[in-house]
Amino acid sequence: MFIYFFWVMFMQCFPLLCILFIQVRANSEIDNHPAWKFIPTDVCGVTRYVHNSGRIINGKNAKLGQFPWIARLGFQNFFTRRIKFNCAGTLITEIHVITAGHCGSSHDVVRLGEHDTTTKFDCTEDDICTTYQDINIKKYIFNKFDKEKLNHDICLILLEKPAKFNDFVKPACLPRGTLLDLDLIGIHAHIAGWGYTNSTLETEATTLQYISVPIVDSSKCDKIYVHQLTEYQCCAGYPKGKDSCNGDSGGPMTKSFKVDNVKRCYLIGVVSYGRSDCGAGPAVYTLICKYMLTILDNIKE
Repeated sequence: MFIYFFWVMFMQCFPLLCILFIQVRANSEIDNHPAWKFIPTDVCGVTRYVHNSGRIINGKNAKLGQFPWIARLGFQNFFTRRIKFNCAGTLITEIHVITAGHCGSSHDVVRLGEHDTTTKFDCTEDDICTTYQDINIKKYIFNKFDKEKLNHDICLILLEKPAKFNDFVKPACLPRGTLLDLDLIGIHAHIAGWGYTNSTLETEATTLQYISVPIVDSSKCDKIYVHQLTEYQCCAGYPKGKDSCNGDSGGPMTKSFKVDNVKRCYLIGVVSYGRSDCGAGPAVYTLICKYMLTILDNIKE
């Protein structure tokens, strides 16, 4: 009888033990990956401001330098040399930017340090002025987007030359250690971008906007969208009112965590997709922690 009981318990627990073992092994590979030497963990995720809770619908103006890792992806017109921006991204090293896979693989340039899109120079209240950095894209390292299922919406970009770090251009941190297994349901994360502030009128923001949204159970999004969310995605937002929108795609979902007594902002998600009538429900985001090994494997310099 004892042997039978032990066998039943073993068969029930064995799959869970296997999953746990695989997860621990994967996390160990991430934590000890040699590519961390290329990632500026000493300067990442620190801004001039402490983030307060607050595709951007009903967002508020960000302060200059509040989200120094945010990038804009654009196409440069061959004749006029003007740049049209339609996606966002996140700087993670001097030469790497993460964005959404659905943004495509044909952008020419990444702009860093932008705040007010109507001016070339932006100044703080204490008269510290800065301008943006435009850097050409060298190549798309990987793009895993599944168009049919709207899954694996992530892409890694390599820049032609390094970004110059300052108070207004700085990378976000990447999750590591205990942050890889963190239960995100219920926490509030920040979304930033220059997307539509009114999806009906298609009014684009000229000043960087941000909102704070709760990460909710995936079932909230499963009820709204055709495709059910996978383990590689999360659902975040309110039933109505605040949301990311067109133009915010590929942008950062960040959360501030205190690690080793230092508070830093970590990239936990990428803006993927939402309702066409932005603000009418939660949106879908790609989880960075699920792609950390792939990201690290592709950072060679």
